[in-house]
Amino acid sequence: MADFRASTILFQARVAFAVHVVVAMLCMKVSPLFALVVFVFSPLWYFVYFSIALLLLRPLEFFIKHQTIVSTGKLLRARPEIKVVGISGSYGKTTMKSVLATVLAEKYSVAATPESYNVPLSVARWLKKVLDTKPEVLVVEMGEHYEGDIREMC
Repeated sequence: MADFRASTILFQARVAFAVHVVVAMLCMKVSPLFALVVFVFSPLWYFVYFSIALLLLRPLEFFIKHQTIVSTGKLLRARPEIKVVGISGSYGKTTMKSVLATVLAEKYSVAATPESYNVPLSVARWLKKVLDTKPEVLVVEMGEHYEGDIREMC
């Protein structure tokens, strides 16, 4: 998940730099000296460029997240023999998930979400990887960063 966040932030930085270059090119229409001043001093305005980049990328991010979750849901529904145990709550989710996975592993092939993967996108990405291992039981930690996250995972 950290790799995904890092690549997303790097992509946003590239879009912000592209916005920076476009602004400088538009300033070239006014005057080359003005464009140079804008290009040199506009890194002070990078928060504006990042805001524009975030606004431009939000629909793409939503679409990718939605498609990942929907396609993973279809893959999981195609495997009705897999039992899924969801763990939610305010405290102790990760500990309970680890204990339950250890107990169930005595009799079944168990896969549990790693670390604190507990939001829909991270769980969906993990499920895509783990479904190939043919587990009998999935132990999934479910956190709710946004209203409706747990409903979406169910």
